[in-house]
Amino acid sequence: MLRKILGCDRFFSMITAGKRIGLILKRMRQEKGYSQSHVASSLSIPVRTYQSWETGYTSNVDNLITLCGFYGITPVDLFSEWLEELPSGGSRPGTMIPEQEKEISSILDRILEGEDLESLAGTFPSVFNRPGETPEDILYRLILDVYFSRPDTLASRFPGYCRDLEQDIAAAYGIPPAAVTVIRTGKFRIQLLREIYLAFPGAGTLTEWASEKPGFRLGVSNGYTVARLLDQIGRGSVRNLSLFPLNFTNTPVDFPISSNSLISSFLYRTEGYGNSMDTPGEMEVYGSMLLADAVVLGAGTFSREGLYEKMIRSTLGNSVMERIREAGVIGDLNYNLLDREGNRIDLPEVVSGIGHPESTSLIKAINLDLLAQKADRGCRVMAAAAGSRKALPVHLALKKGYVNHLLVDQSLAEELLSL
Repeated sequence: MLRKILGCDRFFSMITAGKRIGLILKRMRQEKGYSQSHVASSLSIPVRTYQSWETGYTSNVDNLITLCGFYGITPVDLFSEWLEELPSGGSRPGTMIPEQEKEISSILDRILEGEDLESLAGTFPSVFNRPGETPEDILYRLILDVYFSRPDTLASRFPGYCRDLEQDIAAAYGIPPAAVTVIRTGKFRIQLLREIYLAFPGAGTLTEWASEKPGFRLGVSNGYTVARLLDQIGRGSVRNLSLFPLNFTNTPVDFPISSNSLISSFLYRTEGYGNSMDTPGEMEVYGSMLLADAVVLGAGTFSREGLYEKMIRSTLGNSVMERIREAGVIGDLNYNLLDREGNRIDLPEVVSGIGHPESTSLIKAINLDLLAQKADRGCRVMAAAAGSRKALPVHLALKKGYVNHLLVDQSLAEELLSL
């Protein structure tokens, strides 16, 4: 029954269902008076994994059944309110009619051909005209639904590579062509799709690297693009991986795309395959970085408000964010704030290096000098980013030698060559 409820129709997507389930889990826990740590300990899972479930559940049905057993309820009890909201005349759980599948396929094809959202909304009013929801939210949810539940639908439409841009970037930055991957996304208008299409070849690269030796040490940064890479690493391909975080965040709420959250979710999704330190300390992470075989980094920008800026504003206040802008910050690499020359801006209340004495920093992160040293000594340090607005921090990371491998989309690659 529970499996049918979760598969009812396209609008009960992974992202919508996940948020709804998270709210139900949080309410049940609070009604019992349990802490998140207590629930996690009772289920023998990392507390960060359980915290992510309350933010947006993305694990499997079997774990939901286990949760029902923990609370002494049935799956029907868990979704009793939800079932009452299903329209009596609409499609019931477990039914996705061929017309719906065909409609979704047609929308994806049009997106990949560069059709804009306004045109899509006009062509598919039954999909995009929904009270209380914007077309942007609906499209984002639809793409994630397909990505998580039917990834082959997207993988079969993989747009290919820009080999000429790979050669040009390698020559411009003095790195081997084999270290550069550029995905052909020239017509895409949707940032999420750019990130998703980096994930398929990126996961293959990380899996290939990890096959070289047992206990392959991979440092993981934060961000949506890194999250998508980890999504696509198959369970049977991770036995050689030893993951460790490249940063810690000292915030009341652990963001779901922080390093530790991504690693916890990855390990639980792969049923524990892949070695990882349990709640590692700073010196353990620092030691792992010294021995690292590879690192994967996201790149951030302050061109628009993102999670990093929200984290700073909510924890340290607006005045600190204004100081960051006045200091000329253009973006970040592993939370290290960069100026227009690619140098780290020193704001210790925001971020300090792992192993440094500052204990009140919002974030502790592996610093840029250590990344540069590892890259110079042959460690693969890969920047994975999509979208032209991230070109400047990626450009600076390459120029300063912080990274020596690149996984980007076409729009970012073209902007890189114009800088």
